[in-house]
Amino acid sequence: MRISVATANILLLAGTLACSGDAGGPPAGGTAVYCTAALPDVLNTFVTPDVTASDARWLLFTPLVRYDAEGSAMVPWLAIAWRWNSARTEVDVALRTDIVWHDGETLDADDVAWTIRIAADPVYGYVGADDLAGLLAAEPIAADTVRLRFDRPLIAEMEPFTALPILPRHLLDTIPAERFDEAAFHRSPVGSGPFRFTERTVDGAVVLTRHEAFPEALGRAGLDRLILRGVPEVTSQLVELQTGNVEACVMGSSRAADVEQNAALRALPVPPTGIQVIPLNGRQAPLDDVRVRRALSAALDRSTLATSLSSLIQPARTFLPPGSRWLDATLLQPDADSARAAAVLDSAGWRPGPDGIRRNAAGRPLRFTLAAPQPLRNLLTVVQAQWRRVGIDVELRFLEGAAYVAMIREPSTRPAAMALSFIPDRIVTPDPWEQLNSEGGSNLAAYRNATVDSLTALLRTPLADAERAAAYHEVQRRVMEDVPLLYLLHAPRLLAVHAELDGVLTDRNGPFASVAAWRVTR
Repeated sequence: MRISVATANILLLAGTLACSGDAGGPPAGGTAVYCTAALPDVLNTFVTPDVTASDARWLLFTPLVRYDAEGSAMVPWLAIAWRWNSARTEVDVALRTDIVWHDGETLDADDVAWTIRIAADPVYGYVGADDLAGLLAAEPIAADTVRLRFDRPLIAEMEPFTALPILPRHLLDTIPAERFDEAAFHRSPVGSGPFRFTERTVDGAVVLTRHEAFPEALGRAGLDRLILRGVPEVTSQLVELQTGNVEACVMGSSRAADVEQNAALRALPVPPTGIQVIPLNGRQAPLDDVRVRRALSAALDRSTLATSLSSLIQPARTFLPPGSRWLDATLLQPDADSARAAAVLDSAGWRPGPDGIRRNAAGRPLRFTLAAPQPLRNLLTVVQAQWRRVGIDVELRFLEGAAYVAMIREPSTRPAAMALSFIPDRIVTPDPWEQLNSEGGSNLAAYRNATVDSLTALLRTPLADAERAAAYHEVQRRVMEDVPLLYLLHAPRLLAVHAELDGVLTDRNGPFASVAAWRVTR
């Protein structure tokens, strides 16, 4: 058994987040306006995958744990300590006793246990229910302690609980499970976070006010009010920022240059970082030849792709996120090596034709179709040009969102290659099983490799760090050699901040990571 809490972490969090108006600093109070492309009708991320609702869980609720600033470990939040058994099937979670719901009731172990039980029950519709599918029991064993038992090892340990908003049982437990996602609560939630829901204005903005009872040690908000506004067009967002009508706005990282050219604004990357990938169907010609797949990777210049889009974007060459403790930088997919790509294609019998497109001995051109959603058009146009330089002809096919999702869900309609962006579910202990295991639900490349199947299954079991590192490294090696997917870019969102808003920092917890320190200086 081990205890997963450090006094140093608690002190660090308190010192970073509980900024309470030091002498000479900007005054406390005031109102900040935050904008995003669209505000969801539902604010409770328990029942919606909406990214803005997910961001807002740190405003309205108090999850059990947070990521540390580097995104490499869990640190205490509502939970102050946790102790796992050696099999990672049982954990005792000790809780703070000074958290108060926005209606004045005290948050206790019963609220936590009940929330986790309903989160594991698919009928309730929690968007992360799969993370808790093996839950056997969640019960209070003391007023400030909950015991969780699972029928399988929870390898991610506390990481799934960063996403789970703890809910008030006294307000919700009479709602039938099958109607839970329809409850009015989700639109105007009563939480326990540093801000409380106050109202929706006639123009749809959400007004939040400071929760005075939120613990100082976790970072009581300095702002009196925080207003969330929907501003659909990026151009309008920039105008609102420049005129001072809003103090901060989240947008795509491709707009970094627009933000950085204005002296009154600054651009901050917002983790979690999305990753852009191209699954390559190894069962369809010409991608059934591993040499073609390797040439596709080598012909890409990912650094050029990144800089053509944004200063915040980084190249991606494996499934692990930047800075992962499990990353081996020697086991990355080939990149920016046109000579290597040409040599590999020559060895595979693909020779340049008079039009520059390579052909095999039968005269068949080296050509395939790549489908993608519309927002990836600019990126993939550059990719297409890079491949064309080594004699690979790619037909780009762009679809609207609903049509693209429908295509992905039906294997018979998928082309040889697709492009998509996703945000990994796990950062501390990434799980490549879904993408790379032959039984994985997101294995869009139809990839089959017995060694990778064994290793991705192994990574879902308790392992010593050295064993886990060895398994990750071998999966990296296979992905480098087999190229079932092309990893392109790591692309965070962007938080544009006006100079009149102080104290804004971002980390793996999202755009509101430092909201306790936000101060409007005008």
